[in-house]
Amino acid sequence: MFSLTRTDPYTRKVRDLVTTTFNLSGRDIQEHAEVWKNWLDLGEQKCNLHELIKSDVKDAFKARAITILLAPDIKLVPFVWREKDVKNYLFIESIKLADLSPKLQDFTVKLLELGIDSISPEDAHEDARNALFFYGKLILQALVVLKEDDPRAAWLADRYEINDPIPYENIDSSSGYEPFRSILSADVPEKWKRLADKKIRNIICAEQEDRIQPRGDWEEALGRYASHIQIGFYGEKFPYSAELFASQVSFILHLPRITGRALFPMYHAGKILKMLAGDAYKYIRHRFARYMILADHGNHGAYRVYDEETMTGALMMFDEFGGGDSELCSRLKPIITEGQREIQERQTSARATNARVNEVLSRMR
Repeated sequence: MFSLTRTDPYTRKVRDLVTTTFNLSGRDIQEHAEVWKNWLDLGEQKCNLHELIKSDVKDAFKARAITILLAPDIKLVPFVWREKDVKNYLFIESIKLADLSPKLQDFTVKLLELGIDSISPEDAHEDARNALFFYGKLILQALVVLKEDDPRAAWLADRYEINDPIPYENIDSSSGYEPFRSILSADVPEKWKRLADKKIRNIICAEQEDRIQPRGDWEEALGRYASHIQIGFYGEKFPYSAELFASQVSFILHLPRITGRALFPMYHAGKILKMLAGDAYKYIRHRFARYMILADHGNHGAYRVYDEETMTGALMMFDEFGGGDSELCSRLKPIITEGQREIQERQTSARATNARVNEVLSRMR
């Protein structure tokens, strides 16, 4: 689909969009084309699309820069540009929707819609799928700028790809629903986070029922989901409501095939219980405690207290449910006792080490 010429429907629609958005006459179009060529003639060092968007030039010229940056393929751009340089400019981060004028914001959102419609995730080649990656980043920006009841927001949120357009695995990172993690962390209305959550839950259920298979072992949806919903514990403020988080934890705990897995790290137990505070979530807290202490976690082993965080979690579970759940109580008691011993030994060892260090340093003074 990307070997097409400038008569492609996408190209015509973009040209019409520029003309109608900025109310350009035939004379305006001719003058803009001449000025654009003069700008290009200034040379590569002066022709920076990012800087042009941030400058004080007319919005119609900024629209040309944005069109090039958002093009799913340079062949589809209705303006002159150096084809060999296009990949150096395909970075949506340079487009800050919130900083654009209202008219340019509307133009960019409509252009984004055209770009998304021009790509089929199922059959697009790698460059086009890379464009989907950048489109996803811009969708998140649009969901912040657009009003929640704006039909365009609903359209974009529905087309937001929750998995990485292209699978990858390397030493530093790997694919696997990173866009889902991004929307959970983004400052977008929770309505759209819930929509993305619904999408991935459907995928998890389908994988659990063996109706579909992940693209790679590392992209198994449940494992990535469990990891991504806990990413908020690493920030200053959890990025969405306790209600949504409670439903996510409950969803995982009610799945039929979680035996032998450690979907919640031991060091998050206390944080999760605090997020699930209140009478409304007591049932979920109890189910969570039984999963953490009594369930088979495979190679990860049973719950163990080894520091203050894991001790906090164990004590919270014991204090709330130890009196009414004898099975949970009998397992937690030795865990807490052994943890106290281990922590005490480590603290004693640390004090002895510090004393030895101080003694040696005192002889050097």
